[in-house]
Amino acid sequence: MLEEALVPEEEQPYKVPDNWVWTNIKNLADVKGGKRLPKGDALVAVKTDHPYLRVADFKNGSIDENDIKYITKETHANISRYTIASEDVYISIAGTIGKVGLIPSSLDGANLTENAAKITNIRCTDKTFLYNALDSKVVNSQINSAIKATSQPKLAIHRIQDLKIPLPPINEQKRIANKVERLLSKIDDAKQLIDEAKETFELRRAAILDKAFRGEFSNSSSFNTSKLNINESKGSIKDDGKTEEFKSHLKTLVPDHWEIHPLTDILEETRDICYGIVQTGADTKDGIPTFRAGDLKTDIINIEALKKVTPEIEEKYPRSRLKGYEVLISIRGSVGYIARSTVGMIGYNVSREIAIIPINRTISQCFLEYYLQSPLVQNFFKKITKGVAQSGINLNQLRGLPIAIPSLEEQQYIVNKIEFLIQKEQKALNYLNAERRIIQLSNSILYKAFRGELGTNDPTEESSIKLLKEVLQEQIQ
Repeated sequence: MLEEALVPEEEQPYKVPDNWVWTNIKNLADVKGGKRLPKGDALVAVKTDHPYLRVADFKNGSIDENDIKYITKETHANISRYTIASEDVYISIAGTIGKVGLIPSSLDGANLTENAAKITNIRCTDKTFLYNALDSKVVNSQINSAIKATSQPKLAIHRIQDLKIPLPPINEQKRIANKVERLLSKIDDAKQLIDEAKETFELRRAAILDKAFRGEFSNSSSFNTSKLNINESKGSIKDDGKTEEFKSHLKTLVPDHWEIHPLTDILEETRDICYGIVQTGADTKDGIPTFRAGDLKTDIINIEALKKVTPEIEEKYPRSRLKGYEVLISIRGSVGYIARSTVGMIGYNVSREIAIIPINRTISQCFLEYYLQSPLVQNFFKKITKGVAQSGINLNQLRGLPIAIPSLEEQQYIVNKIEFLIQKEQKALNYLNAERRIIQLSNSILYKAFRGELGTNDPTEESSIKLLKEVLQEQIQ
């Protein structure tokens, strides 16, 4: 029986210290699945005595308790056997596969989703050590191979049971678990510092834009202040009072020589603001790249990640096809994300959550992009979307948006100043922006931990093979 519990040398992923052994999860613990809700039953947001843990709640090796859902007493009675204890380890087996972690004592006895399994009745191993082992690269690679070996996008219970892990003596397990916890805790502190630096960067960026569009970066005596060449408005614009109020406020902030016009006055003569494709359909390999609201949330747009829409769908929306000098704005859901099109995007399209603003050459594309991103305008967007069931900005509101415009020469000066200051802030942030290195460091710690390379192993300790023998003997009895 011992021979069966040991992984044959030729199947061992790598060599471990002489007093360690390779074995399978099934020899160290039991693996049991969770349970879906009975037909007709549903989760409830009201707190009951029976929390129901979903894969969405699995976070950072523990449980995110901010959005825990519950089940009623009656539902729990039907699935009462499918709970997880604080002494168990969880592992997700569907959806995002391979997330592992420990259960806080406050959730001891919670019900467990059918998309996860628990590793329970843990024997001859420390639960924290087991969790860290399951989170290591050696186990992750086995999980990935197991998923690829089947057409089902799910990790079967028997495949978890067969996972190979290195088993040190019990005292070494505890030393490894303690050292890994200390090291990873320091890494978490570093991550928090980076997050705080990013948050501060965003605040400083907003302050730069706020100053820029109050005219604090330029002096009227240095620039041409002659009248701008502005189009006549394209039809009347209805106002609920908020736009006029914003315009009046804007006049008190910007320099006197800046002109204030509705956005519609600076559009191309033959084009208007419009939204894009209503139903984009399935992603198609050779389709037309199409922007969705989420694509505008990052400073650098990943062109390769854009959804590709079939030419048959896209050809029905020529009005929103990009020509290379537009500003894009998300107008539904997550409102107010801004980007600008480039010549490399000519022929691309947008979805219905995005409006394209086809501007004329009276205004710099970069100037308008930064203006729309400024706290002044972003706060206005929040005001006009507040209280709407499906939050959004309608096109009429966008057409009437007051734009404060200096001369093109001054616009370019302001853009250059903004970009100089933001690049300085970004350069400082880059020194701290080491997420990739932090992830590599975390992986390196786990890599060394399960090879006996953390400096904690005592080669004189009795081999873990004796520990495994005792456990197997107990199972026979």
